[in-house]
Amino acid sequence: MNIILLFIALIGIITFFGSLYFSPRKCKRFLVVYMISIFIMALLYEPKGDPDIVRYYEELKSCQNKSLAEISAFMQDGLFIEHLLYWIAARISNLNFLSALSTTCVYTVAGYITCDYFTSQKKIDRNALLIFAIFQFCFLPFFSIVNNIRNVSAFALVLLALYKDLIKSQRSVSVWLLYLLPCFWHISAFLLVACRLVCAVVGRRKILGILCVLFIFSVPFIYQSCIGFLYAHPLREGNPLADFYNSFVSRLYWYVDSTTDYVNQLDLSDKYTIVTKLATVVVSILFIVRANIGKATNCGYSYTLFMEIICALSIVSNMFVAPLFWRFFSVFVIGGGPVLYKIFNTKQNKDALLMFLLVIIAIFYFIAHIRFSFEITDFAKMFRV
Repeated sequence: MNIILLFIALIGIITFFGSLYFSPRKCKRFLVVYMISIFIMALLYEPKGDPDIVRYYEELKSCQNKSLAEISAFMQDGLFIEHLLYWIAARISNLNFLSALSTTCVYTVAGYITCDYFTSQKKIDRNALLIFAIFQFCFLPFFSIVNNIRNVSAFALVLLALYKDLIKSQRSVSVWLLYLLPCFWHISAFLLVACRLVCAVVGRRKILGILCVLFIFSVPFIYQSCIGFLYAHPLREGNPLADFYNSFVSRLYWYVDSTTDYVNQLDLSDKYTIVTKLATVVVSILFIVRANIGKATNCGYSYTLFMEIICALSIVSNMFVAPLFWRFFSVFVIGGGPVLYKIFNTKQNKDALLMFLLVIIAIFYFIAHIRFSFEITDFAKMFRV
């Protein structure tokens, strides 16, 4: 049965990509097919080894017979959106539901931003749309996103708010909630909100903004002993603010000094780590350089600056023990369509060659991820008849 469902999902993905070229004006309609296909693939996922999803399975099992209030007391991190979704998922017999939901969220936001922006142009460049969709699909590491569950999906929701805010100029209550609520799904979403605030404060002083964020981001790395002290002396538990603070400090400590089995598993995958880190660094540098030379047309100054900051964070986060680099780079991949379209949508041969180079790098990244997926995925169970 699994193999039939996976085959249907594959057909759905191919159908969506076909719509990007043959019927680009209607691609948002086909996005529903894409959503269902991704949901099916994530729902059938079977982990191997000790990736993050195994820890989430244990937490969900512990929450199965608890009320919402009891789950909040059990988690002790002040993240009420996390508690609510755990409570819902714990009452569904399939433990993969939560990972399927979060993975679908990531790919849906990515597909929506790409389709919405490209179809909003007076004349749709179907070739550019298809090329970026391929770039996007290759650079979103499906199996890592399924295992990640909270972090990247929270990033995706903040990015959706950013797109509606800076590109579509929508500043409704729903947009502000999209900025706020993901912070209570995963604490690291606050970093993206902070980057958005930096963009608003520095205005057109782009270099100052990038340097400011890089400095702030490097503080946990530079002052590792300070983070260790805060981690060893948490606030008294019992109120949401203290729990939120303790969760944030714990997350910082995990980033700078992580020794989980999953991180060790990544360290053993030298070829995968080298290829993926090198790919994200090269693409990030190429984008930042190209966005600041010549007469490249920006897609909203603040939006472009935000993406440059994210690429800078992707580069800097290679210093951290935890595998942060691909998570930040995924933010660029999810929402980078508008800026890449404006920068590379020229008749210059050098830009066409550069975009072709980015796609080639993305394909190598995709191959490396597929190779790594054999270490964290039980394909025999996934493809069982």
